[in-house]
Amino acid sequence: MGAFVTGSAEAVIDAAIEENIVYARIVSLYVTNVQMLDIWDDYPPLSGEMAVGQSYEVVVVMTRGSASVVDAQSVAPPGGGHWQGMVVRPNWRAARGVYRHARPELFAHEWALIETPVGQMLMRPADLPAHADEGTRIRTPSARLDLYAIV
Repeated sequence: MGAFVTGSAEAVIDAAIEENIVYARIVSLYVTNVQMLDIWDDYPPLSGEMAVGQSYEVVVVMTRGSASVVDAQSVAPPGGGHWQGMVVRPNWRAARGVYRHARPELFAHEWALIETPVGQMLMRPADLPAHADEGTRIRTPSARLDLYAIV
C-alpha cells in the first residue's frame, strides 16, 4: 500500500499493565520526514510483534479533534498544536484481508481518509467541517493518535 504512516519503530513501551497483562502500549514511530510520533495502542494491543528498528506501515486514527477548513496552498507539517492535511476521501471504508493485524472497529463504519505530511491517517467523518469533500484542506488540533492496524 505505502500510503499510510510508515516509519521505524523506535520504542514499544508497555503503558498499562495489571497482573502481568498488557492493556495498552505506546509505539514511538520515527517517520520518514524526521519526526517522531507517539501512537497509542489500546487493548488488546496490536503491537506485540513489533520490533524496535523495524519498519512498519500503520493505520492511525486521529482522535479527539474537530477539523476546520484551511485556505493554505500547501499542507504544512504539524506544529503549533495542529495537524494540517487534505481530505482524500470523506467516506472511506477499510477492506478486510489487507492488514496483518487490525482492530474490528476499523471495519465497523466509514472513516475520513486524510493525507498528512507523514502519510494518510483516519478520522471520524463527523469531525470534518460541514461540506468537506475530496481536496478540502483541513486543520485539526493535535489529537491522540490511535493504532488501528498494521499493514
